[in-house]
Amino acid sequence: MLTLDSTTVWVNEIVDQIIAKMDWLSEKSRNKIPYTTIDGEHDDRSVCNPTRTEADGINWWTNGFWGGNAVADVSCNGQSEIQGRC
Repeated sequence: MLTLDSTTVWVNEIVDQIIAKMDWLSEKSRNKIPYTTIDGEHDDRSVCNPTRTEADGINWWTNGFWGGNAVADVSCNGQSEIQGRC
């Protein structure tokens, strides 16, 4: 018989909270390439290039950020909102 101690229950609750927040945040910023937050919202470097240089805007380092999150999402719960779109 499998028994769960209080630490296992706590860890599972935290993991569930992280997954719920990542799902919410991923949906909220689905069509953005974020760099930072402005008034609690991610900016979108695909449409905003503050310095107007190649090193800014859509070329910024976060281009791989959401792809990495999608991989992590699939690894954690076996699902991805982007499956079948690539």
